[in-house]
Amino acid sequence: MKIHVLMPEGPVRDRFLPEDCFRALDGMGELLWNPSTVQYGADVLRAIVMDCDVVVTGWGCPLVGGDNLPEGARLSLVAHTGGSVASFVDRTTFARGVKVCAANEIFAKSVAEGTIAYMLASLRRIPFWADAVQRRRWNAFVDIGTRGLLDRTVGLIGFGAVARHLAPMLRAFDAAVKVHADHLTAAECAHYGIEKATLAEIAACDVISLHNALTPETRGMIGEAFFDSVRDGALFVNTARGAIVDQRALGAALRAGRFSAVLDVFEEEPLPDDSPLRGLPNVILMPHLAGPTDDRQAICGRAMVGEIRRFGAGEALLFEIGRDAALRMTR
Repeated sequence: MKIHVLMPEGPVRDRFLPEDCFRALDGMGELLWNPSTVQYGADVLRAIVMDCDVVVTGWGCPLVGGDNLPEGARLSLVAHTGGSVASFVDRTTFARGVKVCAANEIFAKSVAEGTIAYMLASLRRIPFWADAVQRRRWNAFVDIGTRGLLDRTVGLIGFGAVARHLAPMLRAFDAAVKVHADHLTAAECAHYGIEKATLAEIAACDVISLHNALTPETRGMIGEAFFDSVRDGALFVNTARGAIVDQRALGAALRAGRFSAVLDVFEEEPLPDDSPLRGLPNVILMPHLAGPTDDRQAICGRAMVGEIRRFGAGEALLFEIGRDAALRMTR
């Protein structure tokens, strides 16, 4: 088995594929890797897929599909150390019979944990009070209240991998969970202890958390009409993608001060210095850090090493992504 790590040399590869991963891959066959600090170009990639059985990808790697995957390519497996594979594979990848696996479930569980952290940080006003204590202003703002997540009604928009991990976590807080997702089935509602809801019903929840993938259909789907219907005092959390939300409408709604938000993602990243979202007292802004946390990144790489071992042994993959699922992921 011939394996090529497409990820360029640097801190991202070091975090996701520490030395033990390279040692394990080296023991499975012939191991090659990108020796430079930049991504491969199309011509180099086409030569690699003609000659290798497995490629390992990460953030920023080129598309292993389309014109980059000619007929007759030897490639049989793409092992992606990241979450969504929508930017790395396409219909051609699957049409050529290439299997795809990814650390998406590991990413998703960590993002779900991060979403809980964001909810608690906002409801309990943790950034505000931590700063107050640092400034030696202990309990100086008695009119600044704190709230909890216990017994809240939480509305989830979308029910992909992150939301499927988040729903059971919310049960620990005795939260009533409502979900807006067209594909949600009665069996899933029963299994997860959730209730299918309309967008209007989600807007009436105490806490609203966005979890749709970014696709042409979902771009800008959460806009002015939705924010106008959000209940006073609610919390809106976005750990999905910024472009799912109409940024102008979100900014206007938050400036009005009726509800608060934690925003981990933005349509333009890094967030511009002149963004109207900056400086608002009812908003926590985070730099796309919901997950995976640093300590989980090597776990993602080790999971893909395990998939490559299973592939070489002819065993079933544990983290395989099918064509339809891949095409529904965030691009």
